Amino acid sequence: MPDTGIAGLQFDIEFDSSKIQVNKVSKGDFLDSNGDPTFTNYGNIDNTAGILSDIYGVVLGPVSILESGSFARITMTAKEQATSTSTISLKNVIISDSSGHPVEVFIKDTTLTIKVPSDKQDKSWWDEWNDLWQDDWRHFW
Repeated sequence: MPDTGIAGLQFDIEFDSSKIQVNKVSKGDFLDSNGDPTFTNYGNIDNTAGILSDIYGVVLGPVSILESGSFARITMTAKEQATSTSTISLKNVIISDSSGHPVEVFIKDTTLTIKVPSDKQDKSWWDEWNDLWQDDWRHFW
């Protein structure tokens, strides 16, 4: 939960375009939590440069939000040949209160681990149990 009422925010996201692509950005529930009108822009996707830019939103009127929530949902896909790790970084972050004053924030980049899927990772717990049962049912008696 925010310590200070939030009325607006903006940021960009940088990512490794050789490993990840952004598929879409959709609206979260954060700015709508008070029921007041909002103005939002969910950015420009540049999968070649690895930048999601111009993401911003503001609550219209002299109100602020003290509830936690999600401003945007970003759907990404790891590229087929990608493995190892990839960092996703927030840039140009500004969060403000209802007077337009900046609110202090702590930014922490995220590192994703991209693994080559194995047959076992694609199976449900039931499939794995059933395989074990079929392969060596005597261990269950």
